Amino acid sequence: MINSCLFDAGFCSAPWSFLGDSLSPALSFARASGGARFNASGALETVSADAPRFSHDLLTQSLRGLLIEPQRTNAIGNSTMQGASASPSTLPTGWVNGSAGGLTRTIVGVGTEYGMPYVDIRVNGTSVGTQNVTYFDETISAARYETWSAHFYIKLVEGGANVSGWQAVFDEYTSAPAWTASHSSATIPLSSSPVKVTLTEALVSSSCYTVHPGIRVVLAGSGLAVDHTFRLYAPQMEEGASATSFIATETAPATRAADALSFTVPAGVTALRYRFDDNSTQDVAVSPGAYTVPTTLGRPWIRTVRFL
Repeated sequence: MINSCLFDAGFCSAPWSFLGDSLSPALSFARASGGARFNASGALETVSADAPRFSHDLLTQSLRGLLIEPQRTNAIGNSTMQGASASPSTLPTGWVNGSAGGLTRTIVGVGTEYGMPYVDIRVNGTSVGTQNVTYFDETISAARYETWSAHFYIKLVEGGANVSGWQAVFDEYTSAPAWTASHSSATIPLSSSPVKVTLTEALVSSSCYTVHPGIRVVLAGSGLAVDHTFRLYAPQMEEGASATSFIATETAPATRAADALSFTVPAGVTALRYRFDDNSTQDVAVSPGAYTVPTTLGRPWIRTVRFL
C-alpha cells in the first residue's frame, strides 16, 4: 500500500503519495472509458475504465505520478495510421499531402514503437521554399474563438541536412474550402529520440469552417538538397487549452472520459497542496466534505496531495 493520510478528527498534514501503483482505500477513482499511459517500460498502453493511470516518462521510464485529465476527443479520424503502406507508398487513410516545398514525399516504413503506431515519411529533392506539410485530417469542424491543441511525437530516422526542424501546424479553412488562417508551433530541433511537438491556439477567422492539423518540415531555404526521413507517432487534435494523453482512432474521432479522483476533506482543512512531476506545487482552496480533484490543475501528473 502506498503512503496515505488517514482521516481522523484532528488536522492531518501528511501527504497522499502517488508514487506507487495503487490508491489508498480513503480515495475513490472513476473514469467511464479506458485511457492511455506510458508504463514502466516506456510503452504506451491503454488501461481499462475506472483504473487509475500511474504514468511514466517515455524515455527515462521514471514515474511521473497519477494522471488526472479532463474528457477529451481526438478529432483526427485516423490517428493510428490505418491504410499506410511502404509498398506501394501510401499515406494513412484520410491524410493529405500539403505544400511540398519542391520535395517528393514517400512513405518508407510503418510499424509500432514505444507502444505507438508510427509512419516513416521521407522527403527528398531540391527545395523550393521553406516548408513541407502533411495534414492528418481535413474534415474537422471548427469555429472562431475555439481553442484547439495539436500534438504528436516525432524523431529523426536519417538525413538532417538543410532541415531546420519540425513544427505542429493547423490551418483554418472556409466552407468553400479556402485557406483563411494558419497556426504553427515553435520549431523543434531535430532529435534522434522521440520528442513531443505541441501547438495550442485559438481560432481567429470569422469564416472558419474546418481546421486541418499537420506536421511541417521546416527547410533551411530554397535551392537546397534535402533527403530527410522522420518517424511520426500518435497525432492528436483536441478542442481544449492543453495537450492530453493519446486517444487512438481508426476510422472516426474517439473520446476519453474524464478522470475523477474523490475523497472527503476533513474538518479544519482549508486548502490542498498538489505537488507535480516537475516538483512544482499548486495550492487550492477547499471546504470540508466531499471533494473531487479538478481536471484543470497546472499539470496533469500528481505526485502528492497534502492537507493545509
